[in-house]
Amino acid sequence: MIYHRSLLTEDSKKVVCEGHKAKYVCTTELVEGNNTPVDVFYADKPHKDSGSRYFGMFFDNRRDAWCICNASMIEDLNFAVILDDNKTWHYSRFRHDHFTTPCGKMIDGGRAYVRNSLEGRMSTAKVIAGEMVVIEDVDNV
Repeated sequence: MIYHRSLLTEDSKKVVCEGHKAKYVCTTELVEGNNTPVDVFYADKPHKDSGSRYFGMFFDNRRDAWCICNASMIEDLNFAVILDDNKTWHYSRFRHDHFTTPCGKMIDGGRAYVRNSLEGRMSTAKVIAGEMVVIEDVDNV
């Protein structure tokens, strides 16, 4: 299992999913280094203009509003993940998103860099057909 930390509340995610006939996938920066996390969703049908099933929701501080964006590049991205003692994988959502698991394992850096607690198993995850999956299983040395 991969643990996700969404920007939207569970109720808000439900509204987005029902309104767009979609499911939540993950939260990450789509543009590396801009420190703007985006909740990524996978729709049942491709968008009529972009042809992509992926779209994102993010909060634009300048507009003080939630915005929607194309997230078609999500399947091209790699995510460093760390396994906790409860067999749950965790990832850092964006640069400087320092996260400590309930078991004390730490991961930071989003996709820009990887910093971890040097304890536990590290791996790589990708988004494939609307699901984030662990694709490698590499022990820390």
